[in-house]
Amino acid sequence: HITHLYNAQRGLDHKKVGLALYPFVDKTATYELICDGVHVDLDLVDFTLSTIKPNRHCLISDGMSFCGLGAEKGKYLGKDIYSDGKACYYSDNNVLIGSACLISETGKNLVKRNVLTIPELFVSSSLNPAKVLGLSDRGQIKKGLRADLILLDDELNVQRVFKAKNPGLKML
Repeated sequence: HITHLYNAQRGLDHKKVGLALYPFVDKTATYELICDGVHVDLDLVDFTLSTIKPNRHCLISDGMSFCGLGAEKGKYLGKDIYSDGKACYYSDNNVLIGSACLISETGKNLVKRNVLTIPELFVSSSLNPAKVLGLSDRGQIKKGLRADLILLDDELNVQRVFKAKNPGLKML
């Protein structure tokens, strides 16, 4: 499993193959991809998601506390930070430290751009990450599994969140 594909990794170079190529050559490797357009260029996001089978994608947000709040300022690990609404940066040196986009936003954009189908989005953002983490009690809607659910409208906007309050609670 590759964490944060392309981030702080040597790119796809014809002379020095880096870690970023691994999911393309190992047909069993899973990987995480941040699709905010800041961590990874959207053309590379589109190429990756269209080249590698959806059962290996794990969409992640790399979200900071400012996710979904627009432009904000605050502190992280005692240092001043800011968000431009898409990503978060250290104020003193503008180094990228995380995303300000929710998976619901980046996922909706992937579907709108016809990069993923809605079923592929759900698998990439719930079932696959659960499998990678060894959480066999969640990640899909199935009798007997933990029922943490997000209700979306036809435009993929979050309408309501249902979360099992107790790890032993089964809502289905």
